[in-house]
Amino acid sequence: MTRNVIAALVCAALAVPALRADVKTREKTTFALEGIMGGIVRTFGGKAAKEGITSDVALKGDRKSSISDVGGQIIDLHEQKVYTLDVRKKEYKVQTFAEIRAEFEKAKADAEKQAKDVKPEDKEKADEAA
Repeated sequence: MTRNVIAALVCAALAVPALRADVKTREKTTFALEGIMGGIVRTFGGKAAKEGITSDVALKGDRKSSISDVGGQIIDLHEQKVYTLDVRKKEYKVQTFAEIRAEFEKAKADAEKQAKDVKPEDKEKADEAA
């Protein structure tokens, strides 16, 4: 009898860290505008504009998933990939960290090129507006 109790306690002690390794949370994101613009957004924005967006976030090992009603994202650090999910279209897209980094660098280079091509008068107007 005592062997069974000791075995059960040892199994419970070994299972507790494994249960704590996984983290699951629920996040709610809301956005609000006041005045006439807020009324327009609430009227035409749909359910997400009124109630917000709720997403379930889970973390296990080196993977993180964030899933909402509309879509989701799975980030895998070991494989260095990001899976983007579109729930409505039932599609997914896989990108590696290197591809994401290349897209970012390309967008940065394009923005710098556009900044150089701006006329001095437009630059002054933008500075004054800022």
